[in-house]
Amino acid sequence: VKYHQPWYSFETTKARHTLNGVDSPVVDFGPYDGEISGLSQVSCGLTPNGPEAGIWTFDVEVPPLQQLGRLHVYGAGNHTIWALPDGFDGDYSEKQSGELLDNPDSTQQIRIDIEDGCISGARVDINDPHLVAYGAVSGELGGLADTSYIRFAVGSELIASIPMEDGAFVVDVPVGYALPERLGEMVAGVAARFQWSSNGTAETTVVHIHSISITGGYDVEWDLDPECMPLDDMSFNEDDAGVHIPMDVRCIDDLTAPEDLALSAVSGDPTVIEATIVDQYVRIQPVRDAWGEASVMVVVEDERGNTWTGEMSITVNPIEDPPVLEGLPLTVYIELGETMVVDITVTDSDTQSLTLSASRSWATFDTANDLILTPVESGSHIVEIGVSDGTNDISQSIEVVVTAKPDLLIESIDVRRDGLSVSELVDGDVIEIYAYVRNEGRGLADAVNVKCTVGGILVGVVMVESIPSGGLGVAVCDAQVSGPDDALAIEVVADSTASIDETSENNNDRLITMIVSERETDSGSIIDSFDRGPAVVFLSIGIILIALTALYFSPSKVRKPYEHRK
Repeated sequence: VKYHQPWYSFETTKARHTLNGVDSPVVDFGPYDGEISGLSQVSCGLTPNGPEAGIWTFDVEVPPLQQLGRLHVYGAGNHTIWALPDGFDGDYSEKQSGELLDNPDSTQQIRIDIEDGCISGARVDINDPHLVAYGAVSGELGGLADTSYIRFAVGSELIASIPMEDGAFVVDVPVGYALPERLGEMVAGVAARFQWSSNGTAETTVVHIHSISITGGYDVEWDLDPECMPLDDMSFNEDDAGVHIPMDVRCIDDLTAPEDLALSAVSGDPTVIEATIVDQYVRIQPVRDAWGEASVMVVVEDERGNTWTGEMSITVNPIEDPPVLEGLPLTVYIELGETMVVDITVTDSDTQSLTLSASRSWATFDTANDLILTPVESGSHIVEIGVSDGTNDISQSIEVVVTAKPDLLIESIDVRRDGLSVSELVDGDVIEIYAYVRNEGRGLADAVNVKCTVGGILVGVVMVESIPSGGLGVAVCDAQVSGPDDALAIEVVADSTASIDETSENNNDRLITMIVSERETDSGSIIDSFDRGPAVVFLSIGIILIALTALYFSPSKVRKPYEHRK
C-alpha cells in the first residue's frame, strides 16, 4: 500500500558565469560629457538649476563598420529624450529609453530635457546586443504550479523570465542597458524555480540550457592611415632633368613597413609633367620641349587599403632651346669635280627661322637645308657647319676628303705603214700602232701600261711614264699583219693591269677593224717583187756591205822614205 501525501513547496537552482575586462559594445556618457544648459552637476548626476527644465546634449558617433543600437537613460525624475540623425533635415524625434535609434549608420545628436530628479548617465549600445539562450524543459510537469519559471539576469538586472513549460524554448531579448561599462566585470546567470503543488506522486523535471550568448560584440583592429611629409611645390626649367622623391623615408605607417607601402602618382597634365613610380621613388620628369604648370597627385597606400594623399604644384619655365643638327657624318669622300648632297636635318622646337652657314665657299645649302659639297681642290678639308636661331648658335664639323683620280681613255688609234697613216693593209705589212691615251681625270697618271692586240694576239705592251691631268700620252706598238681579213681587230687597252685607281674603269679600251688584202705577184724587178718596207731594209743592208768591201780593198796610203844624213 502506497500512501501519497500532498506537498506544497518550491525548489530553486541557478548557474552563474563571471567575465572580467569585458569590452562591452556600448558607449557611455556621464554628467561631464557633452553640453548642459540649466543643469547642475551633482553627486547623483545632472539636476535642474530651477523650476525650468534643463537641457543635456551630446553627439554619438558610429564606430567603424558598426551600427548604433538603443538609447538608454539612467536616473530618476521626469525627462524627455530626443534624437536627430546627423545630415538629416527636420527636427528632433522623441525617443523612449531602450528604444532603437533611427538611421543607425549616422552620427546621432542626442538631447535630454530634464524637468526634475537626477539623471546619472546615458548609454547607446552598439549593434543592439541581445541575450540569446537555447534550452528545453523535459520530464513531468503535472506537480508544478503556474508560478514555476526560468529567469535570466546580467549583473543586477533581470533580463528575461519565462514560464516553465514542456519542450524547447528560445530567449532573445535586448541586453544593452544591463551590460557593464567597457572593460568592466560581467556576471551572467540563469535560474529555475520549481513551485510544487503535488499530490505526493514522485516527479522529475529537468531544465536543459544548451547555450547562452550575447550578440552585438565587435572587435575592430585599428589600422591608421599612412602619414607622410607634405610635398613641396617644385619649379623646373624646360628640358631640365627630373627628380626622384624617396617616399620610404618620408612616410610611416602603424602596421606596414615603409618599403612595403604602395605608391601611385598621377600628373594633372601629362603633356607638361610625367609622374611615374620607380621602386619607392616618385619620379617627376618635365616633358621635353614643353612648359607650363601642372599638379601631381601622390597616393600612398598600406597593405589594408588605408591611404595618404598629397598634392604638389609644378611649374616648368620656358627656355629658348638651341637648334638641333642631325645626320651630319664625321667624314665624307668625294671626287674632285663632283657634287655631293649630304642629307641633314635641322630643327628647333621654338622657331622655324634658322640661319645655316658653312666655313667653305663651296659648301652651300639647298631649300631643304641639305648640305651641298662641290670642292675645288683635292685633299682633306674640315668644314664647320653652323646653325643659329638668333639666340642660340650650334656648330658641327665634317671632314671632306677630296680625291683627284685620273681617268684614262684611248682617244684614238692611228695605224701607220712606212711612217704614213693607212686605212687598209696588205698581207705581210709591218705596221706601227699609235695609241693616243688621254687623261680626262683630275689626277696624274703614273706608269700607264698600254697593251696592243691584233686579231686577239698580244703584239706589244708599252709603258707610258706619266700623263698629267688633261694630258695626252702616246704608245707605239709594232706588228706584222697577215691576211687576207675583212675585219682585222686592232685593240688597245690603257691601264691593262688595272693598277691605277681611276674615276671610271669602263673607258680604258678602244677597238678598230681594218681590211687586210691579199698581196699581188708580177714579173717586175726583184726589188719590185718585195714589199716596199722590207725592200728598203734589204737595200740598206746591201749598200752598207758594198761600202765596207770597197774600204777593205782600197790601196794603202803612200809613204815618203826617210833621208839618211851622214
